[in-house]
Amino acid sequence: MANDVSTNPHHLDTVGSQLNLAFPSTVFCEQVELVGSVSVADSAIIRNKAGKIVAELTGTTDGTAARTGKIGKIEGGYYLAVLSNAGTHVNMYIR
Repeated sequence: MANDVSTNPHHLDTVGSQLNLAFPSTVFCEQVELVGSVSVADSAIIRNKAGKIVAELTGTTDGTAARTGKIGKIEGGYYLAVLSNAGTHVNMYIR
């Protein structure tokens, strides 16, 4: 499945060093989860427009999702997600 930010949760699964998804305004994020990890080497980092890390998730070895708590406002609405493993994806729950 390709990245999909038209639904809730936003689904990000493009593996690479940076995935830039620009939004025209601030978004409110309830939580972020890293799903499908098979190793603690799997990771995802979400940054805001200014480059500040708003979520950093490390994979698990038992197949459970790694989740943040409530995040809140992400200024500028920019996401930069770093995924380290094919098959791993990030769900971002937006309100």
